[in-house]
Amino acid sequence: MNKLLFILVIGFALTCKSSSDKVSEFNIVGKWEWDSFSSSGSFVFYSNGFVEIESDNEKIGGKDFMRDGKKFSLEYKVNYDTTPNTLDLIFTELESNQQLKMPGIIDIVENDILLYARGTNGMRPKSIAESDDKITLYRIK
Repeated sequence: MNKLLFILVIGFALTCKSSSDKVSEFNIVGKWEWDSFSSSGSFVFYSNGFVEIESDNEKIGGKDFMRDGKKFSLEYKVNYDTTPNTLDLIFTELESNQQLKMPGIIDIVENDILLYARGTNGMRPKSIAESDDKITLYRIK
């Protein structure tokens, strides 16, 4: 019985370590694409915290972009210390400094594949599986 318990503890520790290694080695910076039955596009995450999104031949994001006659910026914040990991997109109207945060979550499948679920009505999804608004992102750069 003690051997079995010892093996289970070691197995659990190794699983936890490999899972945390996967996250500690992961870096979201780069270009990621998705292609689903309803849409396709890309995210480009920059090391300075800005992100650009392109979908249906429309591009938004970065340090400044125009939308409805106003200038905006689009930043992202990732938190790998939460379960699930969070990915928030933050739109800032540059003249007034008003912000709109779109909360989301990510699941790192592999270094170049992640699942992203976007929240609705300002609410963060509880899990990828339960979300109705999710996509698979593939790193291309």
